[in-house]
Amino acid sequence: MKKYLFFLLLQLFIFRSLAQETYQNKLNRFVFGAHFFPYHDYDDVYEKYDFYENTLGINASMYVSQRFQCGTNLFFLQTHGSRIEGKHNYLIAGAFTQFDVTKNTSRKRLYIETSLNTGNYYTGGIYDPYRKNGIIYLGYGAGIEFNLLKTPLNIEIGYINYSILNKLFDKYNWNQLIFGINYYFDKKV
Repeated sequence: MKKYLFFLLLQLFIFRSLAQETYQNKLNRFVFGAHFFPYHDYDDVYEKYDFYENTLGINASMYVSQRFQCGTNLFFLQTHGSRIEGKHNYLIAGAFTQFDVTKNTSRKRLYIETSLNTGNYYTGGIYDPYRKNGIIYLGYGAGIEFNLLKTPLNIEIGYINYSILNKLFDKYNWNQLIFGINYYFDKKV
C-alpha cells in the first residue's frame, strides 16, 4: 500500500512540474474525480453462479496543455461470488493521459484516454478473478464530461478497457464503466 501511495505522490509531483513549465496559463487547473460502479454477473441456466464486483475509483489530474491532461488513478475493488468463497479486496494504481477531442470548454469535454497501471487483480481462467501480484495493465478508452449547473463540479461518463500486458495463460481484459464526478479547482465557469 505504501509503494502505491508513494507512486501516486511522485506522479503528481512530476505532472505538477510539467504543468508549470509547459502551460503557465492553466497552472491552477487541477482536477479531482471519483466514481463508483457495481457489477453483477450471473448464469442461472448452465453453470449456476453469481459474481459481484464493486469498484471505487479516484483520480487526480492536471492540465499540461490546452487539450492534454495527465494524472494518476487508484481503483479499490471488492469481489465476492459463488465460485470463490468470501469477499476479496484488490488495488490497482497507475498514470493516465487524456486528450480532449473537442476544444476544451467549461461546459463539455469529449476525451480519449490511455493509461498504464499495476495491481493485483488477475482476470484469467474460467473462474472469478483472483489475486496475483505484479499485473500490468494497458488501458484505453473514451468518455464525455459535462457541466449541468455552471459549477466546478462535472459529471463524467466513460468506458475504459484494461488489457493485461503480462505473459500469462488464459488472461482476459478487465472493463470499467465510469459514472462519476470531477471537481475542477480554480475553474472559470
